[in-house]
Amino acid sequence: MPEPKRQFNFYVVGQNGDVNVFYIGPHAPTLGPDDVQLVHRLWLNMRRDPSMQDLHHSDIITYALTRLAGQYAREKQEILRDLRNYRAAESPTLRMGGQDLTGVASPSTAQEQNLPAAKLPRGL
Repeated sequence: MPEPKRQFNFYVVGQNGDVNVFYIGPHAPTLGPDDVQLVHRLWLNMRRDPSMQDLHHSDIITYALTRLAGQYAREKQEILRDLRNYRAAESPTLRMGGQDLTGVASPSTAQEQNLPAAKLPRGL
């Protein structure tokens, strides 16, 4: 079995001083603010259950990815179709079909629907 590939960063510095970084090999994905907020809102909602007090954000991501992998193994074409549709959507709201999938109202959705918003720590 081949050894795991190593990660390294390749920096290209232009004559004007601009730096471009290229991540080579396996590396952590870059999560956007909407992704971080979605994970955090799911975490807040799930922690309301007394049996989930030791739940970590990473548990949610691992569970979601494991579940997706299982679905992909059984329903490859459907998952690929859905992923293509997801990527083709113009905005995160359209990607989610205009609905909140976490069960916790976002601040903007809460204002529109007069619902209590989830309280997020600063920086998230």
